[in-house]
Amino acid sequence: MLPFNVTYSNAVTLRNANVFVNRNAALLEVALQWSGDASVLRGSEKVFIHVGPVGRRDRTVRQQDPILTRGDLDGSVRLFGISLAGLELGEYEVRVGIYDPELPEMLRWRTQDSDDLCVIGTFRLP
Repeated sequence: MLPFNVTYSNAVTLRNANVFVNRNAALLEVALQWSGDASVLRGSEKVFIHVGPVGRRDRTVRQQDPILTRGDLDGSVRLFGISLAGLELGEYEVRVGIYDPELPEMLRWRTQDSDDLCVIGTFRLP
């Protein structure tokens, strides 16, 4: 795991993360470790994990949007698998953020740097 320590709105922090490309299985493995005060969650917040071409935040080619639970903020590591089958050759980045789909416009939480996501890794498909 790589340290990130990116704090989002409401003092929820992405402590560590890692991405690993399993080429044999055409699978991207993503590990996330969060911390924070669980009382700030309404229960409807989601993490987004987006895969897109490097430098093209407007383009997402794969994604997962798991619910961010209170248990996720206890420092445990959650693992996710995203299929890479059928993706074009090129360089991709993995972006992570938080949003609440039950709020108007599903606004993304901001980081301490006023961004709405964190790039946790890049990879190249040969």
